[in-house]
Amino acid sequence: MRYGFLRSFVLTACLSFVAVTWGFAASSAEHVQVGVVGVAHGPVEGISPQSGAKLLRAGDKVYLDDELRTGADALLQILLLDETVFTLGPSSAIRVSEFVHDPLTHEGKIKANVIQGFFRIVSGRIAHKKPENMSVDLPAGSIGFRGTLVAGRSQGLRSLVVLLGPVGADGVPPGRIVVANIVNGESVSVEVREKGYGTVIEGAGLAPLPPFKIPDQEMALLLDALGRSMAGAGGNVLENAGGLPTGSFDSSGMLGTLSQMSQMDEYAQRAAQGGMLTPPQIMTTPVTAGGREGGDDNNN
Repeated sequence: MRYGFLRSFVLTACLSFVAVTWGFAASSAEHVQVGVVGVAHGPVEGISPQSGAKLLRAGDKVYLDDELRTGADALLQILLLDETVFTLGPSSAIRVSEFVHDPLTHEGKIKANVIQGFFRIVSGRIAHKKPENMSVDLPAGSIGFRGTLVAGRSQGLRSLVVLLGPVGADGVPPGRIVVANIVNGESVSVEVREKGYGTVIEGAGLAPLPPFKIPDQEMALLLDALGRSMAGAGGNVLENAGGLPTGSFDSSGMLGTLSQMSQMDEYAQRAAQGGMLTPPQIMTTPVTAGGREGGDDNNN
C-alpha cells in the first residue's frame, strides 16, 4: 500500500516537473535572453517582436531578435552571455538574430546584423572556441571573426570596417577579420591582419576594397562616435568624447553575474543527469573583463 502511494506520488511529481519544464522551454523559445545592457547613455531603446519598443537602462536584459537603437547623442554597450561585447554609437542600430551558447563547452553560434551607424565588437568565448561560428552581417556584406576587436560604420549600403586588435596587450597579435560580399553570385572576401587597417564595401554586389591603413581623421571620427571606449580588455572606460556623457561599464560585476547564470545552467544540466548536487556558490572574486583578446584563437 505504501509502495503504491509512493510510486503514484513520485510519478505525479515527475509529470508536474516535465510540464513545468516544457512550459518554461516553450516560453523561452519565444523570448530568449542573449545578454544584458552594460551602458545606456541618452535615448536608447530595444524593439522586441513580441512586446514592441521600450527604453533601455543598464542591467536590462537583451533578447534574441530585439532591434537595439540609439538616439542622435546616445551610446549603448551590451554584453552577451558568452562575453561578446557590442558597442553602438549615436544614431546606430543592431540586432542579434542568432545565439546559441553551451556554458559547459562554450560551443555555440552568434549572428548579428548591423542595421546602421557606428559599431564596435569584442569577440567572446564562442568566437574563440570556433571562429567560423560568429558572423556579423552588414547592410551589404559580412564580417567573419578570428578572435579580435573590430569597429566600423554603416551608412546606407556602404560600410567601413576597421581592425583594432587586442587592447593593452603589448606584443599580442591583433587577430584578423575576413570581410566578404556576394559579387555575381559568388563570395568575394579580403582578410585584414594589421591593426589600424580596414576595408570598405561600397554597396550590394561590390567586392570589398583591398585592405588599407585608415586615415587618422577617419579613425578619430570613429573612436569619438564610440565614446573612445577603448581602455581595458572589455572596453570598460567611457571618456567624455564627441559630446557623449561620461560613465563606466562595471564589466567585472556584469561578468560575475553572467558567470553565475552560466553556472546555474550547468547545475541544471548536470542535476538532470544525476550529478553536481551541490548548487554553485555566489562568486566573490571579480571575473577578468571580457573579450579575451590575444586568446588561444589568434593562431587560427
